[in-house]
Amino acid sequence: MLTGLISDKETLRQCKFLFLVDTAELIPALQAPETNGFRCVFGMERGIICSYIYRSNRNIRKHALEAY
Repeated sequence: MLTGLISDKETLRQCKFLFLVDTAELIPALQAPETNGFRCVFGMERGIICSYIYRSNRNIRKHALEAY
């Protein structure tokens, strides 16, 4: 059995995670990233931070219905 793992959603919601800043150089052969997306903000009032970003309004709504 593994110890120190989060075993329920409520404990997971209370955790604070640190994310590293992306310092990687851009790859010239790839196009620039799109900037007109929809970030998931559903759940922020409960302290839930979601990293999902979608290009269409329909997909972000679908994600919200499935995730929350």
